[in-house]
Amino acid sequence: MHDNPLVRILIYTAPFVFIGFLGVFTGVVFKRWGQFGMYVMWLGLGVLLAVAAVLVTWRGWWPAVGRFFVEQPAVAPLAGYPLALAVLMVGAGYLTLRRATP
Repeated sequence: MHDNPLVRILIYTAPFVFIGFLGVFTGVVFKRWGQFGMYVMWLGLGVLLAVAAVLVTWRGWWPAVGRFFVEQPAVAPLAGYPLALAVLMVGAGYLTLRRATP
């Protein structure tokens, strides 16, 4: 797929970095708000994704969404977006954890 070994390492590493920071953020939410916070976080994420899916279906945007992902370079969805989401998780985790009590 890609001949550059650094890009290949990035493609294999970036999703794992994102998943790792997602786990850390989940732990931060549990530390800050407990079990109720976990329920609210995952239910809120589910509702947000469901509303987005209904909106995209209602407006007929699925072909445009598919075209957006198909027209991206291969490195963007495999490494760029996971790294961007990982940075978002780090920032949100830091902002949440600084208010948590030991």
